[in-house]
Amino acid sequence: MRAEGDGTTGTLGRTAAATGALCVGVHVATAAVGGHGEAGERAVLVAMAVACLPCVRALWRHPGVAVWRSTAVMYGGMLFVHLLLLTAAGGSSGHAGHMAGGWTWAEAGMWSGLALAGAQVALAGTVLASGRALEPRPGRPGRVGAVAD
Repeated sequence: MRAEGDGTTGTLGRTAAATGALCVGVHVATAAVGGHGEAGERAVLVAMAVACLPCVRALWRHPGVAVWRSTAVMYGGMLFVHLLLLTAAGGSSGHAGHMAGGWTWAEAGMWSGLALAGAQVALAGTVLASGRALEPRPGRPGRVGAVAD
C-alpha cells in the first residue's frame, strides 16, 4: 500500500519508517549478540524494538499528525536515554567504557541508536513544524489523506 498525501509527505514518512526499521534491527542485533548485559537487559532491547513496530507501519502507510507526534516523543525519549547512558558510563566499564580498546557491539549499537534517534526527531520535527503531516479526512474517522494547511 502506498503512503497517501503529496510526494514530500509520503517520502518523509517512508524515510522515517525505514529509519525506524533500522532502529528495530539495531536493537535486535545488539540484543542477539553477546556482551550487552544480562538476559533482562537483552529482553528490554527486544521490547523496545517491538514497541517501534506500530509507528514504523503507520509512518509507511499513513504518516498522520498523531503518528509524527508519537514518533517525536518516542525517539526524543530514546535520544535522552542514549545520552543519559553514554554520560553515565563515561569512564566505567559500562556502555561507553571500551572506546580505547575498540568498539563492542553494545557500543556500536548505543552510538547507532543515538544517531538514528536524532535523525527521527529531526524528521518528525521538520514535518510537524512545516504543517505537512497528513490529517484525517472529515467524515471518515481513522482515514488519513488530506495535507494539513
